[in-house]
Amino acid sequence: MNFLKSTTSSNTGQVVVEYVLMLLVIVVLASTVFNIIKARLSFDPATCPPGSLNPICAVKSLTNSDGDEASKYRSFRLAR
Repeated sequence: MNFLKSTTSSNTGQVVVEYVLMLLVIVVLASTVFNIIKARLSFDPATCPPGSLNPICAVKSLTNSDGDEASKYRSFRLAR
């Protein structure tokens, strides 16, 4: 009976360690993802390159009224 008690308490410690490690992995992954998002979205909107896929540049190009009208449109050549 004493052997059964020690095995159960040992498993409880292992489960706690596994949960702590799983929580650590989730925190590291979330931190990495948020750093990537921050790096891609935080920049000077005045330096948007033409044709950029960044959402901030897309909104800026839609609301930008200065400049010529031809630069707001893209043209594509279709092969037949």
